[in-house]
Amino acid sequence: MIIEHLPYFMQEIEEFKKLFYIEENIFSDVKKAYEKYENNLWIETADEYGIARREKLLGIVKPQGDIEERRKVVLSEWSTVLPFNYKSLNDWLLRYLGEHNYTINIDFENYIVNILLSLSVKEYKSYLQKTLREKIPANMIIEIDIDYNRYRDFKKFTYGQLKEMNITLGEMKSSVLA
Repeated sequence: MIIEHLPYFMQEIEEFKKLFYIEENIFSDVKKAYEKYENNLWIETADEYGIARREKLLGIVKPQGDIEERRKVVLSEWSTVLPFNYKSLNDWLLRYLGEHNYTINIDFENYIVNILLSLSVKEYKSYLQKTLREKIPANMIIEIDIDYNRYRDFKKFTYGQLKEMNITLGEMKSSVLA
């Protein structure tokens, strides 16, 4: 409270009490506005307004998903460094997809970039295809595949466990296993 900075005999004056009460509310509003502004300086803490502003700067016309998905897209676009090499590609995928959700294999002789996505991030395949086409040199072929389940992935489960997980025979290939 601001009034506490006055001498004790002035703190009891009614006019000062009302004045500092009003100033406390004004300073509270200023503090909230400052915190919102400061949070919007960083992509990781930006709110809807801050993310929308960056999407406009980056030319993202139709943002999709909730605020966290949009934040991931903006962060991945914002942090792109050209020219692209293996290390920068790996760093970009790590930031966007997370650890253990992809593998990269580059065939330098045939100019092929092969990315294998885990099932937990399969919904990003079309976005990656479009985005990597813009970032990777034009003479490179991009192949993005999904690492589907195989029979050996289910050997550790009994029929009862699969039934508890509600995995049918048709869903076995594309189910994310715990």
